[in-house]
Amino acid sequence: MDHEADRFAPAWKKIRYIEKRVKKLPGLKGARFSYYPKSGEGTGYHTIGLHVIMDGKSVEEINRLMEKLREGDPEVWLRNWGQSNDFIINAINLKPGDEKIIVERFEKVFG
Repeated sequence: MDHEADRFAPAWKKIRYIEKRVKKLPGLKGARFSYYPKSGEGTGYHTIGLHVIMDGKSVEEINRLMEKLREGDPEVWLRNWGQSNDFIINAINLKPGDEKIIVERFEKVFG
């Protein structure tokens, strides 16, 4: 398997699609965005993702927002350890079209 072509490149394409659409949402105003890994290429710890840091939110608020994202069908799960005001949208295992589901859910929660 050519991991770069078959897994990494499609995942980065999905992350950039998600980033372009969610950055504009009112509920994410003031959030800081970066890539994981920061280089914007390859993979890090089985993650190709968009790191979202919400400085104005408490840990409890972030946990409630993540619960809202999981309430739909299908559930949207983010990488977070429940003790910080940030999360990562990990695209390494997304199937085609999953990025659109994530954007739709973000629009409902943060729109």
